[in-house]
Amino acid sequence: MEKQSPALRPAKITIAQERLNIQTDLSDQELEKILEYLNRKIEKYIGENTNETKKRLLLMALDISAEFFDVRHRYHKLAENEKNIEKEISTLNNLLQQELDDQKASES
Repeated sequence: MEKQSPALRPAKITIAQERLNIQTDLSDQELEKILEYLNRKIEKYIGENTNETKKRLLLMALDISAEFFDVRHRYHKLAENEKNIEKEISTLNNLLQQELDDQKASES
């Protein structure tokens, strides 16, 4: 059965001292964590200085993208490891079952 995504709801947020109205399916807690993260990044790259804002925003976007790709890479590596572990468990389970079947046959 396919998991149905939650309905979008309106939310008022503030990013870099700008109030925005958005539609989101995130919980208030998830949205707050994202906003805190973005505001920290904006403060790091822009701060109070609006000179060269476009360049600083591009640097921030690159930094966030790098973090995203790093997390995605680690996720795929974990998913691959999980598949390998499942294969090993299946193999061990089959060996154990074969051993139990052999013991039952030898007892008969």
